[in-house]
Amino acid sequence: MRLSNIILWAACLAALLCLQGCDTKLTPVDTALKDYISAKADSLMQTYNLPGMTVGLWLNNSEPYLQSFGVSNTISARPLSKDDVFRMGSLSQTITATAVLKLVEAGKLSLDNSLNTYITTYPNGAHISVRQLLNMSSGIGEITDDPTFANNLINSPSHVYTSDQLVSIIASLPVHFTPGARVEFCSSNYILLGKVMEVAGGDTYTHLISSDVLQPAFLLNTHYPDAATLSGSYAHGYVDATDTSWTDVSTLDPSFFWSQGSLTTNISDLGRWI
Repeated sequence: MRLSNIILWAACLAALLCLQGCDTKLTPVDTALKDYISAKADSLMQTYNLPGMTVGLWLNNSEPYLQSFGVSNTISARPLSKDDVFRMGSLSQTITATAVLKLVEAGKLSLDNSLNTYITTYPNGAHISVRQLLNMSSGIGEITDDPTFANNLINSPSHVYTSDQLVSIIASLPVHFTPGARVEFCSSNYILLGKVMEVAGGDTYTHLISSDVLQPAFLLNTHYPDAATLSGSYAHGYVDATDTSWTDVSTLDPSFFWSQGSLTTNISDLGRWI
């Protein structure tokens, strides 16, 4: 079974241009464009056997166009709604990065400080900077390469990790390259940044992103989940077990990916944020 995404929220298509002054009269999106989007969504869902898809389109001087297709849950067949929440996955990293920069702005953190400034016992942390964690040039190992972590992710999705446990797992992994030698996507960087934030900010990760990012940006539907199973109306997540069937993997404790991939949002908030 190939794990394509922890959560399948299908697709989000966004064309983002800055809206002009608040007094500008917004017009509805052209019917022909809506028809094109609908046809394209239907085609993609059939081609890839997708349960559902939510589309967001923001155009200059136009009303936002938000539309959902298909179902949120293949068992109940409840229609997917544009108001349904879904897991942001790695897009959560943009929230974490912004919170880090807010701490820099407040003088509580320096991008050039070493990782050991905040996590004193991390191996080779004296040679890894906060900046390198942000731009993924630290060379640290990928947490999903740890066999026990990967097994729990698939077979024990309600397992709860502490942030210290996540840091210990990452610290035990072989490094991929010398810090600064190259850039390589690695979710572990943003897990370590969550810990850096807490030490530098003197507060929890969830409180820091809420007070410094989510509230100021009016992201009222974006949250860190409080349990493995999401509450309210949400888009279920699936992995492609075969070419014709999906396995529901909606249950996932947020502690697995903590500060790098656990936030939930909806299409309105995602459009506002991006």
